[in-house]
Amino acid sequence: DPVNNQYKPGQKVTYECDICYRIKANELGEMDNDTLCTESGWDADVPNCELMQCESPLMGEGAMLIGDNNSCGQTLSFECKPGYIQSDGEQSITCQSEGTTVSWSGVPMTCRLLECLEMMPDKPLNGDIDNTPGATDPKPYTPGDRISFICDTCYQIGLNENEERDADIVCGINELWDGSMPVCELMQCVYPMLGEGVEVIGGSNDCGASISFGCKEGYIKAGGNDEMMCLSEGTTLQWNGSPLTCKKKCPYRMPPENGTIDPSSDDPIDSEYIPGAVVRFRCNQCFTIGSDESGLMSDTAVCLNGDWSDPVPTCERMRCVPIFAPANGGRSPEAGNNLCNDPTIHISCDEGYG
Repeated sequence: DPVNNQYKPGQKVTYECDICYRIKANELGEMDNDTLCTESGWDADVPNCELMQCESPLMGEGAMLIGDNNSCGQTLSFECKPGYIQSDGEQSITCQSEGTTVSWSGVPMTCRLLECLEMMPDKPLNGDIDNTPGATDPKPYTPGDRISFICDTCYQIGLNENEERDADIVCGINELWDGSMPVCELMQCVYPMLGEGVEVIGGSNDCGASISFGCKEGYIKAGGNDEMMCLSEGTTLQWNGSPLTCKKKCPYRMPPENGTIDPSSDDPIDSEYIPGAVVRFRCNQCFTIGSDESGLMSDTAVCLNGDWSDPVPTCERMRCVPIFAPANGGRSPEAGNNLCNDPTIHISCDEGYG
């Protein structure tokens, strides 16, 4: 013991740690709980106490650890994975102190696997049991094992009572399958969106069937397919092409007043023009394409899905540069006659001028 809180050289102090703690090893890896008073002072620093840890318990198959704190004084719990039940050991163990060592208070829980009664339902109509590797588990069936079903081409697993397409039945912990054998139902493609002027003229949207299209009266084929087939790609469907597209024909184009349709224009079919047809306008002699509020009108119109790109232009009579009476002369008539093909203008000089 110290005298007046002083130690003499040669005296030592021994330290102890609280329960669950032990002297922390120094730089040399030694756990020295003594310090010696020397002529030059203490031979070592006051040691530190560190919390002891139990080794992680070994877990058997099917057992599951709840928690991860292995510190002395802490408790770990166990439970069995789905499909397993306890076979031995304890559901909880505590890390206990034994001086400077620790150990678990008991043996960790072990679990054993449950086994279900064998059950193999008949294959569904238009389907079969999926025997591809990893799909259906082999016998004997244990909880969590499954039987998986597949449907023939163009068929899919039907909706069950939960409105789900479940291809599997799973063996439960109660040794019963969690559902009945699924039904395989015929798939159908979603009807394609049809453009303006397109109509369905026959067929079906069932998988493996075809559907036919046509253009309504006043329309003509612009692209796409007259017929498409609904094809299966696993559990999805798609049409084997794009549907027919139709464009509206344009009404007959009349020539402008004082003009004609240029012979280089596309010809109408049954008094109608197909989309893309071009009509060119020509004005008669002494006339030219007129203007509107937007400027000079176009001498060409293109049929664009039922409408013409431009209106029929007007043909305006061409004008000559106005001629006025000269100085010391006259003009007959005094004004006008500057339109193409107007009567002749006569110019004369006053008497005494030439």
